[in-house]
Amino acid sequence: MIREHHFDSSREAAEALAGVVADRLRSRLARRERAVLVVSGGTTPIPLFRSLRQEELPWGRIVVTLADERWVPLDHEDRNERLVRTELLVDRAAEARFVGFVTTAATPEEGAELSERNLAPLQPFDVVVLGMGTDGHTASLFPHAPGLEGALDPASRRTCTVVDPPAAP
Repeated sequence: MIREHHFDSSREAAEALAGVVADRLRSRLARRERAVLVVSGGTTPIPLFRSLRQEELPWGRIVVTLADERWVPLDHEDRNERLVRTELLVDRAAEARFVGFVTTAATPEEGAELSERNLAPLQPFDVVVLGMGTDGHTASLFPHAPGLEGALDPASRRTCTVVDPPAAP
């Protein structure tokens, strides 16, 4: 069922979404020892991260990982891990465990294989929050990007793949 929600501000929407995410994590933690939260990068989730990190949760039982990552150095401003570490994994959420994507491999393809192995024990994911870029991309699935067809192939068993969009190398 699809429900429409209206908010007077983006801050109000972020706070409401943080409440929903927190409730879903609590529900999962009532049945399991750990919960896995998957988030996207970019600028749109920052208000959500700032609200969510204030939620009273057993953060030490929560694992946070990414829906996508850029193949750039850890300290690069476009790195999603950097954003998550500075905007989400602080305050109360500092106790959460973070599982990032491997970038020490020689190529993005090798890194995707390593990341896939690191993420396998975390599945199934409990809460996934995706955003959408102004060009319509989500989770690094950029329109018309080389590698997009393979990434969207329902027959593929891959959970990590490489997409190299010209708009966001």
